[in-house]
Amino acid sequence: MASLDKRNGEWRVRWRDPDGKARSRQCPTKAAAQALIREVEDAFALGRRWEPRDARPQTDIRTLLKDYAEECARVLRPGTAVRYALGLDLWLRYLDKVHGKGAPLPPSVLTRKMLADWYGDLKHGGLHGRDRSDATRRKIVEVGQLAWKWMYDNDESGAEIPAPRTLRMAREAASPTVAPTWAEMDTVIGALDGWHQRLAIVLRFTGLRCQQAMGLRWADVDLARGRLTIRGELGKSRQEQRGRIVPISPHLVAILRNWEREDEDLQTRQGARAHGPRPRPGTRLGALGRPQGGLGGPPPPRLPQGLRLRAQARGCRLGRRRVPRRPQPRAARSLHRPGRPPAQGRGGAHPGGKSPGQRHS
Repeated sequence: MASLDKRNGEWRVRWRDPDGKARSRQCPTKAAAQALIREVEDAFALGRRWEPRDARPQTDIRTLLKDYAEECARVLRPGTAVRYALGLDLWLRYLDKVHGKGAPLPPSVLTRKMLADWYGDLKHGGLHGRDRSDATRRKIVEVGQLAWKWMYDNDESGAEIPAPRTLRMAREAASPTVAPTWAEMDTVIGALDGWHQRLAIVLRFTGLRCQQAMGLRWADVDLARGRLTIRGELGKSRQEQRGRIVPISPHLVAILRNWEREDEDLQTRQGARAHGPRPRPGTRLGALGRPQGGLGGPPPPRLPQGLRLRAQARGCRLGRRRVPRRPQPRAARSLHRPGRPPAQGRGGAHPGGKSPGQRHS
């Protein structure tokens, strides 16, 4: 370990490197010598050779964030890793705006004030130019706080990273869930077409979350026994990640028998989305409950936002209030599958050539 002695009014620190080489350094004051001893002993504890600050490689936050994103992609679920990467990208964009694009980002930029300023800057510039909600900003900043903690715990750069700070952020009050009736669900299904309609049918009869239903395959469906296998990779909690087998309604079995099998997926999502995670996680639907005795049973919870917007575009009536009709989407964004003619009529052609009411009866 390092030792300290005084000669001719000056303080000298002596120590040996991990390889056994003797070294020394002269300091003008005792306080500077004691600070040097602490640095030397910290470097020795990590098995490194002490170097003056000017000779050390400068730690760059950009490189550390890239390493953190790679580790997230290795250990986290694909959808979570994508969400973390998007949050880190927003953080780097903000730092580039403050310090200059491509400018070095030393560890000194990590402060609680920086987190607060970033949180305020995230208010504007959301999806489609709209303002972000407090909940969205909180989730993005929490990703930055996790990255800061990871950099602090890193063996190579942790000594130069300041201790992580946390920011108190506002939380929105939970909004009450308004559940549509079974009749409203059937009306929504009739107003949809293509893969949107298939997704709504699966959600209506199974009670799965949107992302779970979009990840189903034909191999998961046992039409002969009327059972559905929910793979563990589609679950969020530890219990769901074990996987489970649940019975499905005979009405859904009859509907699935009329669907065309174009590939291994259940065609409940569009194109490449069936083969990779979406940047934004789906809306949690909760348990719809399986219909007992026909189409009866408890009312399902709130529809996913995408299905509600699609129903609004068709002028669908939900409950007592009529949703204002929106302009039809552009032809380039048509929802029918490529290579297949678009659905006819207001509600679109139902799979199997039958309307929902005909098959449900």
